[in-house]
This record gives sequence, C-alpha cells and structure tokens, in this order.
Amino acid sequence: MTLKLDRSDCTRLALACTALQQSIENEAADPATSADRRTIAQSSAAAWARLHDRVRAQIDEYDRKQAERGRGA
Repeated sequence: MTLKLDRSDCTRLALACTALQQSIENEAADPATSADRRTIAQSSAAAWARLHDRVRAQIDEYDRKQAERGRGA
C-alpha cells in the first residue's frame, strides 16, 4: 500500500510518531507503571521509533530527489 501525503503531512506524521514515542517512554519510566505495562510500553515506543525512522527516511529521499531536480540532474 502507498499513502499519498505531501511533504508537510509526512513531517507532521514523523513529529506525531516522536510525540507518541516520548509519551509512551515516559509512561514506561514512571515508577507507578506495572512491570507488564512497562514491557508493553517499551515495545510500543520502539515501534513508534521505527515508524518515525521509516517516514524520516522517505522525507530525506524526497528531499534528495528534489535537490537533484533543482540542480538539473
């Protein structure tokens, strides 16, 4: 499946992934969080980090292609 998003939407998506990751990491670090929930939160935070990295890589690739076009490549 391919999503059709412009660059600004992709940037917002990457930012949202980071915000979710940080929020879940904060929950995992809270001493009141149960051990089971901490494990789930850590796994979820890692999943959001991976998604962020995939979106960021696509943004970087898009930017690289745009720069090449700008140079007339």
